[in-house]
Amino acid sequence: MLDELLSFVFSTIYRFFSYLLMDIILDVLIKGAGYLLIKALPFSKKKTISPDGFLSITLGLIFWVSIGMMIYWLYSYL
Repeated sequence: MLDELLSFVFSTIYRFFSYLLMDIILDVLIKGAGYLLIKALPFSKKKTISPDGFLSITLGLIFWVSIGMMIYWLYSYL
């Protein structure tokens, strides 16, 4: 009985922190960066841009992958 209770408590804590971490990573870092990039583009004609849209997520992922590649490239050549 105690092992079931501990299993429930630890799985709930793990689930809470994993959802929190994924929410922060997906919403703030990826979608936020993509949304800011779309807003910063001079040729962006759309007045209403959805931060939850496909373009925001795609640009956010491209942004963070390119940052990671630049960091790797700089680290490997120093």
